[in-house]
Amino acid sequence: AVGYAHEHNVIHRDVKPENILLESGHAVVTDFGIARALSAAGGGRLTGTGAAIGTPHYMSPEQASGGQQVDGRTDIYALACVLYEMLGGDPPFTGSSAQAVLARKVVDQVPPLRTLRDTVSEPVERVVMKALAKAPADRHSTAGEMAEELRKAAREEAVEGRAHPRRRVGPRAALALPALAAVTVALWLGFKTVGRDELPITHLAILPVENLTGDPEQQYLVDGIHGELIAALARIPGLTVISRSSVMPYKDQHTALGEIAAELNVQALVEGSVFLAGDTVRIMVQLVRAVPEERQLWAESFDGSLSSPLGLLDRTAGAIAEQIQLTLTADVRFRPTERRVVDSEAYHLVKKGEHQVRTGWIREAEASFQQALGRDSTYAPAHVGLASIYNGRGFFDTALPEDAYPRARAAALKALEFDSTLAEAHEQLAWTRAVFDWDWSGAEDELRHALSLKPGSVLGHIWYAFLLHWERRYAEAVNHLDRALELDPLSVELRLTAANMFRRMRQCDRGVEEASEASKLERDLHVQGPRDPRFVIGLCYLQQRRFQEAMPLLEAGAERVTPRFAVRYKAELAHAYGVIGSHSAALDLLGDVLDLTRSQYVSPYLVAMVYTGLGDKDSAFAWLDKAVDMRDNWLLRS
Repeated sequence: AVGYAHEHNVIHRDVKPENILLESGHAVVTDFGIARALSAAGGGRLTGTGAAIGTPHYMSPEQASGGQQVDGRTDIYALACVLYEMLGGDPPFTGSSAQAVLARKVVDQVPPLRTLRDTVSEPVERVVMKALAKAPADRHSTAGEMAEELRKAAREEAVEGRAHPRRRVGPRAALALPALAAVTVALWLGFKTVGRDELPITHLAILPVENLTGDPEQQYLVDGIHGELIAALARIPGLTVISRSSVMPYKDQHTALGEIAAELNVQALVEGSVFLAGDTVRIMVQLVRAVPEERQLWAESFDGSLSSPLGLLDRTAGAIAEQIQLTLTADVRFRPTERRVVDSEAYHLVKKGEHQVRTGWIREAEASFQQALGRDSTYAPAHVGLASIYNGRGFFDTALPEDAYPRARAAALKALEFDSTLAEAHEQLAWTRAVFDWDWSGAEDELRHALSLKPGSVLGHIWYAFLLHWERRYAEAVNHLDRALELDPLSVELRLTAANMFRRMRQCDRGVEEASEASKLERDLHVQGPRDPRFVIGLCYLQQRRFQEAMPLLEAGAERVTPRFAVRYKAELAHAYGVIGSHSAALDLLGDVLDLTRSQYVSPYLVAMVYTGLGDKDSAFAWLDKAVDMRDNWLLRS
């Protein structure tokens, strides 16, 4: 009946049980009053601005928002609501008021039918859930198509006694909505504030933001917004905001929020999505408390212009901060940084460059930052991006120290000239001063200032730990290491960095513990670090002179090494062979390392380390002299 109406360009818009009658065994759809109103209006709008006509329990999300783009798929949604109630006992969403029902349609996932009535077959459940999709494009295109799929599902009824696998779907709120969904949130939900009797939220994770732009090329912008929100909230003293690298493993996963909160050791989670319409960007967020019980605390949407996104991000971060009740003292309130007008193209180029750095496209990232400065030479984040690239080239030996670090210093100083409040600029300058200028006092001043601006910076804490352990201030170094691990608990690379630092502080048991945890994270979360935890454990055992345990681990770890770490692994392994008396194996690897010095930069310190293992002190000191002359950062890092 509904399909027939659609074929004649009539949309019912109020399909519900009361309007479906049985006559002589046939179902008859009645009461086309709303549809006639549409026809009489000559195809104009059915609703007034911001108003919605229909019955809330059976109304589609787009109809509830009073949107203009309502077609036959809104009737398909209503039919699915009726079928859902026939099979499950209740409509998909219920509530104490019409507003509550409509809000749930926008914010909540439809509960799977088989969780209400497990006698419903999986084929039938699939048809119903497809018709209940929030986005019209994800539903059946016609009522006839839905009917045919139901007939097919009836024929596919599960064989009695056969077990049906279920896909585990976590109770994460459905923020993957069209832009109009946020309008309904604003109209119907009311913005619930965390009650004053709530326990304060001190540990928070912002989950990966959903890209609803419809354009994969905009992923860099969505990632940038996610990173900006984390960075903004990480500036608040007393709040632990989990770093980006530890929340990204949950992207596109169906893990229950309670499980995520337990793994990250947080009390609450933020979910969000980004939608673009022309020059308008909409950020939709919700705050969910996971401890002691899982429940939504608040949801809101924020609109802004692509040409001035920073103000939008500050408003969003400020609203989240307000909701998590960080009012223990006046000092812990969120205070947005001073924002100046930013060239829109420069902003987008920087976000693209940051995305390229994360995905390993370093040359392309450098070009993006340079293009951003071509648009606005005073844009400090672009200078910070360049400083991070140049420091990275020095750190990973892809450029001579004398080429990389002075350029990093100059870029960081430029950034601070235009914005002295950027913690990231102070961090980059601190690293250059520490490893190239050997100005540890100046580096410590920069790191202290950086952490005062952004207490939740993982990089600030880990670099401060490096500096402190070089000065043999081990207790202070461990404090900063532990803080970094709290902020980034699922990072394999950070665990291995910490393990190596504990080894150098002669705390090998803790080093083995951290490397073992890195190995466990790889197995449990299916994330891979660029280095093998077995190799780090082997180095710890080597230092403890547990040679029989160390060598198999070092050899196995060296097999998995990525090209970026190949020289370092060969040098470390050659050193180990020399220590245990396998000079032939050590010399073979030394030959490989020396061959590489003819075609690329190889740290002189690493060559010296091989000669040390072989007991050749004169050669070791000769290469160490070269390392000193070149300000090789391995003199400090190893």
